[in-house]
Amino acid sequence: MELELTNKKWKEFLIGNLFTISTGALLPKKQLKKGNIPRITATDLNNGVYDYYTELEHKNHRTESNFISVSFLGSVFYHPYKASLDMKIHSVKLKEMEFNKYLAQFIVLALKRTTSLFSYGDQLSSSDLPKKKILLPVNEKEEPDFKFMELFIKHKEQQKLNTFESHINKRINEVKNFKEVSSLDETKWGEFEIGKLFKLNAGKSKGLNHLTKDKTGVNYLGATNSNNGVLAYVKIEGNEKMVQQGNCIAFIRNGEGSMGF
Repeated sequence: MELELTNKKWKEFLIGNLFTISTGALLPKKQLKKGNIPRITATDLNNGVYDYYTELEHKNHRTESNFISVSFLGSVFYHPYKASLDMKIHSVKLKEMEFNKYLAQFIVLALKRTTSLFSYGDQLSSSDLPKKKILLPVNEKEEPDFKFMELFIKHKEQQKLNTFESHINKRINEVKNFKEVSSLDETKWGEFEIGKLFKLNAGKSKGLNHLTKDKTGVNYLGATNSNNGVLAYVKIEGNEKMVQQGNCIAFIRNGEGSMGF
């Protein structure tokens, strides 16, 4: 089997024809007590998990296991574990078979293509979701080719593992001739004036507004304490004098919330 998406025929299916869909319910906050059952809410963060609570004997405490959650806002996540569902969360399960992590990951990506346009102003209700369509690769019978989907994700995972293994082996070779040194608390320390040890160079740019952004350009370092200081990528044509060679430590001189990083 050739594991290329372009080699497969694709077809649209009604979500309601392939999947069993149920929806969570609202629980009074006073009923919720800290525990070990994840509660899924409408968030793009932390795989949709808001917090962890105890099992409840309440009609609105609805739990599912081994399912894909789809929020009213379009967030999609796979949950191989047992979890409770908030009122704005749909549970999606295949009608004919159980998810495994590989098949579920493929379905998550396919569902995201359908749900990515929803927002607070246009929410994905329990009556809307079954009527939406999902695009999937099919087999000779024009049916969803779930085996291909599973193998495709396995193949991608193995490629990532091979890349990671190659990187680790390279790093091991780089450090294999290390020498034992004293621990930091066994080492004598002294203070030094920064200006006497380091050569200091100020940035040359007048600001990002004076430059043209370009995804294939050079790193533009700015006043941000995230992304290793990179604010954007910019073109260098006509601005070659602003480029500095790197192999340095960047220190943010000003900027609210980032000065000193």
